Order: sequence, then structure tokens, then C-alpha cells
Amino acid sequence: MEKVSIFGVEVFNVTFDEAFEKIKGFLKEDRLHTIMTPNTEIVVDARDNPKMRDIINSADLVVADGIGLIYGSKMKKLPLKERVTGFDLSIKMIDLCREEGYSLFLLGTKPEIVEQAYKNLKKMKSLI
Repeated sequence: MEKVSIFGVEVFNVTFDEAFEKIKGFLKEDRLHTIMTPNTEIVVDARDNPKMRDIINSADLVVADGIGLIYGSKMKKLPLKERVTGFDLSIKMIDLCREEGYSLFLLGTKPEIVEQAYKNLKKMKSLI
């Protein structure tokens, strides 16, 4: 897949549907995958933080979650196809979990954060 470098961060040049198909392909593999959804602020921070930039660039899929990244790529004459938000991808992945019977693991910094996320998902998607 084609990538566009923005301040040294390699962003996959994909549509939402292409990103989701890639994720569905990950589910067929017997290993963990990392998906990053940086916005403009994260990419600017990564420009000055090589360790952060390396972590982002090591991901299996990096999509543009900020409209500023879309504009920036156009200014470089290497336009990204479209903005692909982490929120929208997450919702679509939750739907896929429900449809295919996959389990969902929620990770948070504190138990109450995970509990609130669970409640929000339950409310939003009638998931559980």
C-alpha cells in the first residue's frame, strides 16, 4: 500500500473502506497487529520526537485521523485519499465483532474507565 510521509510519519494512503478491509485481513492472521490513527498534533509531536515517530511508523496500519493531515498532504502534492478516523474505524470494528461473534477486549488506565467505556458501548450499539 502506498504511503505518504508527513513530517517523517508514514501515513497509509487509503480510503476508509480500504483501511477496514486491511483490518479484516489482520483478523485472519495469527499475530497481533498495531493500528495507529494519528491526528495533526500527534504527527507534529512525532516530527520532533524520533522515538515516537519510530513507534508510529512501526504500526501495521497508520491512517490520517486529522483533516490537517489531508490538507498537509495536498500541499505536498501527495494527497491522501481521505480522512479515516479512529472513532469511525472503532465503531465499524465493533459492528464486525457483533456480526462475526468476535470477542472485544477493553483496556483502560483504571477499572472505572473501562467500566464507563463498556456502558457507553452498550448504550451506543446495543452491543452487550
